[in-house]
Amino acid sequence: MRGRMTKADSYVQPFEIGKPIVSHVVAKVIDSTLADYKKGDVVVGMLPWRIINHVQADQITKVPTTDVPLDLYLSVLGMPGQTAYHGLLDIGQPKAGDTVVVSAASVL
Repeated sequence: MRGRMTKADSYVQPFEIGKPIVSHVVAKVIDSTLADYKKGDVVVGMLPWRIINHVQADQITKVPTTDVPLDLYLSVLGMPGQTAYHGLLDIGQPKAGDTVVVSAASVL
């Protein structure tokens, strides 16, 4: 979010004054014409902070029905957790006996 609060060069566009903030959100479907989504489904997506959003199917992902608290889909089960997981395992590729130092853990 910090990178979006300034006009400095960043990998994302800065927030626009007067427009809703766009970020990862958890939402509940209140109505749908999409075959894969029905009223009551919980979804995640990169959406504007609004009470009601009208979205396309490619903007959201259905959250599995579990006992997991929904806020975890914005942290450890969402983009931050996926970044940490793939960064460590796919890029870092630690081997048995390696020492891993976590200098910051801002997922939760």
